[in-house]
This record gives sequence, structure tokens and C-alpha cells, in this order.
Amino acid sequence: MPLYEYRCVCGNRIDQLRALAIRDVPADCERCGAPAARVVSAPRLAVVAATTRLAHERNERSAHEPRKVTRTTSG
Repeated sequence: MPLYEYRCVCGNRIDQLRALAIRDVPADCERCGAPAARVVSAPRLAVVAATTRLAHERNERSAHEPRKVTRTTSG
């Protein structure tokens, strides 16, 4: 699930993991309760552990380019 950033009129920044279908629905500000609009922000890949980032890359590749087995092993 992607992490989205929201900004409230009071200045509070909110980061939420949300489904793609509801990404544009305003988030509730924890500070004042007002609806906070989604803002476009740069991806924070540097804060993700290298092993996690590699796992996500592998998953993304496998969704588009599944590995093909050319030979089977006897078991």
C-alpha cells in the first residue's frame, strides 16, 4: 500500500498508508480535525531499507515479467 502525504490548513503534515482508490479523499488532521488535502511529494526511497527496496523491485518485475521455467527438477 502506498504512503501518501497530506497537508492541513493548520500546517500539520500527515503521512498515511492508503489504497490507491481512496488516495484523493482528504485525511483527518490529528491536530485540529480539519480535512487535510493530499500533496504531491517526492518518493522517499532513501528511507526504505535496501533489502525492502530490493524485495519491492523483485515483486514489481515479477508482476510484469514472470520467470519462465525451462527445465524441471525431479523430486
